[in-house]
Amino acid sequence: MDDMTDKTLEVEGRPEERLKATYASAMGKLSFSDGAKARMAGKLEKEADGMTGTGKNKAQILHFGRKWPAWRIAAAVAAVVLAAALGAGGIAYASGVRIGVLGLVDDVFNGAPANTEVVSKIGRPIGASAHANGVTITADAVIGDAQNYVIVYSISRDDGKPITEVKADEYGNLPLKFGDQTTWVHGVWGANGSSHFYDSDPSDNSIQYVEEMSLSTDGASIVGQTAYASFTDLCVFDSESAQTEPVISGHWNLKFKMNYEDAAVEIPSGQVFSINGLEATMDKLSVSPIALSLSYTVHEAANLPDAPSGQMPPELEARMDQLLNLGMVTITLRDGSTITFKDLGGGSTGPDDQNSTRVEKSSFLPRIIDASEVSSVTIGDTTFSVQ
Repeated sequence: MDDMTDKTLEVEGRPEERLKATYASAMGKLSFSDGAKARMAGKLEKEADGMTGTGKNKAQILHFGRKWPAWRIAAAVAAVVLAAALGAGGIAYASGVRIGVLGLVDDVFNGAPANTEVVSKIGRPIGASAHANGVTITADAVIGDAQNYVIVYSISRDDGKPITEVKADEYGNLPLKFGDQTTWVHGVWGANGSSHFYDSDPSDNSIQYVEEMSLSTDGASIVGQTAYASFTDLCVFDSESAQTEPVISGHWNLKFKMNYEDAAVEIPSGQVFSINGLEATMDKLSVSPIALSLSYTVHEAANLPDAPSGQMPPELEARMDQLLNLGMVTITLRDGSTITFKDLGGGSTGPDDQNSTRVEKSSFLPRIIDASEVSSVTIGDTTFSVQ
């Protein structure tokens, strides 16, 4: 059998196209039939196009409840595409040889991930940048907990000129978006979240891109895993016409370790509380510097109305909102100060039975906090205190 490590496959095109081609080439070196190899490569493509975290014992619903303007919604759902294509364990076996999923992904993203140094609980990737058409995208910082992260990227032109002349809205957000943007973290099978652009320092020629995501990992932590980020075509978004116009064309790929300190604080749970008129039991609750994470069991079946694929009729949206939306949440700090914010819904449900529904969700905080200073969390009329 040929040695798969002595040559690097060079494939033009977008990362997902090169990933499929790399996978197909790797399969070509194994003792499968042509039909089997074609089916596996095709399944990879199908999963890359449409996977949203479904499958046996996985969450039945992955709901994007954040009602941001369209240009703020993350361009793609992070999902374990290769693991789904290859099956549980993410490794293909044939003739005594195995191909690791990460090896295939590394072929597409060119080499080992950049190291990430942890400074004051925040990860600062070292050398994690990509260049294309005179523009550099750099991963500046990552902070998070076991299932949530915020990554800050900077985007700058190599000639020192501004990226583009656009005005920020009243919240400081720039009307920009990528034609396509995907972040995949090893071990993740689904995610929801949002992203936005802003300018942290108008006196320099860089702008910032912030991505915040809540991930589904079957309980495993993402800390220490490798993140693969892919960006295509920076565009200006016109909110009135809902049209986008490319201002910088190109493809940028980079990867780095998700090294940061998980400073989440566990809060005693087990209490019964009310959510939108439903009775539920809090199974697990924690708060980190960036997010509130919780799982709870609603004391009735989900009974989600049927809906055509890809559609969200009002009755389904209303039921999901009832199950997933926490409403107003207040975090009280030890000095007596409070942080109050409205949960925007979102989360996952299932598997459920005739009498209950399991819910897992996260809600990003309006600002970064010191989680060790949290005294309590109040959801509706119920307060969960740190002991």
